[in-house]
Amino acid sequence: MSKPIRSLLVLIVAILIASNFQAQADVLAYWDFEDGTVGAAPDSAAFTTDTVATVDASGNGNDLYLSAATTSFTTNVLTGSPTSSTLSLQNTANTDLRTQSRYSAPTLDLETVALDEFFIEAFINETSMGDNKTFVGRDGSGGASQLYLKTSGASGSGYPKVEYQCESGTWYTLAAASQGMVTNHWYYVAVRMDGEKVQLWYADPSVDDHARVVAEADANSNPRLLADTTATPSGYPGYPSTIWNWSVGRGFYNNGPTDYFLGYLDDVRIQDATVGDTLFPRCNVEMRIDLPLGTQTTGYEFTMTRTVTLKNIGDTALTLNSLTPDKGSYTTDTLTLDTTGITLPGEVLNAGESVQFTVTWTPEAGRTGARDFSIIPDTSDSYDDAFESLGASVSDALQTSLVVYY
Repeated sequence: MSKPIRSLLVLIVAILIASNFQAQADVLAYWDFEDGTVGAAPDSAAFTTDTVATVDASGNGNDLYLSAATTSFTTNVLTGSPTSSTLSLQNTANTDLRTQSRYSAPTLDLETVALDEFFIEAFINETSMGDNKTFVGRDGSGGASQLYLKTSGASGSGYPKVEYQCESGTWYTLAAASQGMVTNHWYYVAVRMDGEKVQLWYADPSVDDHARVVAEADANSNPRLLADTTATPSGYPGYPSTIWNWSVGRGFYNNGPTDYFLGYLDDVRIQDATVGDTLFPRCNVEMRIDLPLGTQTTGYEFTMTRTVTLKNIGDTALTLNSLTPDKGSYTTDTLTLDTTGITLPGEVLNAGESVQFTVTWTPEAGRTGARDFSIIPDTSDSYDDAFESLGASVSDALQTSLVVYY
C-alpha cells in the first residue's frame, strides 16, 4: 500500500472514531448467563422442544438450547469483571448448548448471516484441560464445524487457538503456544477478522490490563464466514436442513458434537463487525513496522531509525504510561525506543496534543523477507480513547503502516 493511500485511510479512521462510528457495530448474540439461578441447571431441551436454556442478552433472540443438564449457573466469575458479571455457566460433562433459530425466531438471525467481518470473544476458566477444548463453535458442512475457538494443551502449557474455514474453502489456523494457561484461572480469548487479517486475541486479566494480538494471518480475497447449508448431517437428524447452529461449550466433527469444554464460561459475545467495543480493554493503536525486503549478509549489521509522532485524536486527555515494542518471534533482533523528552509513566496528552519518539531496529544476520513488528501505547485512561500515529524522517528502505483497533 502506498504512503498517500495509507495516510488517507488513517485520516478516514480518525474521522470515523471522532464521530463515534463505533456504535454502528451489530452485536448478533451475547450470552452473559445473568438470567440463571445459582446452582440450578438451565432448562433442558430435546431437539424437538423449544425450552430456552439461557437468553440472548443482545435482544436479538439468538437464545441457547440445551440437550443435557450437565451444566449449571455459578457465582464463579472473574474478580473485578469488566462487565460486572455475577453469574457464569459451568460445564461438568459433555454438554450440547447451541442456538436453534427455528425455535427462538430471532429478529437478527445469527445462523443465517454470512459474516464479512466478525469479532467473537469470551471469558473462560477450565477445570480440565486437553487438546481441542472448544468454547465457541459453528456447526457446518462436511461433518465438521466451520469455526472452532478453543484451547489446547495440558494445564501449565495450555494455549488459545482458533480454526475457521472461509467461503473460498481456505482454513485459517492460529495458535499461541507459549501462553502457559492453567486450570481454575480466568482468561479472555477472542478472534477478530476484519477482511484483511485474522487475529487471535488473548489476555490473562490477573496480570494484563489489555488484550493483545498473539497470532495473526493475512486474509485472502474472500475470507468471510459462511451462513447456512443445504446438507443435513447424517446421524444428527434434529438439525434443520438449511441452518448451521452456533454452539457454546463444544465443537462439531464427524457429523456430531465433540471437543467439549469443561469449566466455566462467561460473557460470550459475537459481533458482525470489528468497529465495536470489546468486553476486555484493548489497545487502540499498533504501529506496524514492516521490515525491508532483502537479505542481511552474515556478519554485516545495519540499523534503521524511524521517528514517530503519537497524537491524541480523542476529545479527552490521556495519560500515556508506556510504549511497548513487540518483536514477535524474532527474539534475536533488537527493537528499541528512544523516549527522551517523554515522561513515562505519566505523560499527559490533552486532546490534540502529541509526543515524538524514535524507533531503532537492528535485525539478526541472515534475515530475509519482511516482518511486522508492533509498538503498543499503553494508557491508564479509557481504552475507547484514540491515538493517531504520524511519521517523519522515514528511510527509503523502511515502510510503515498503522493498524487502528477501534
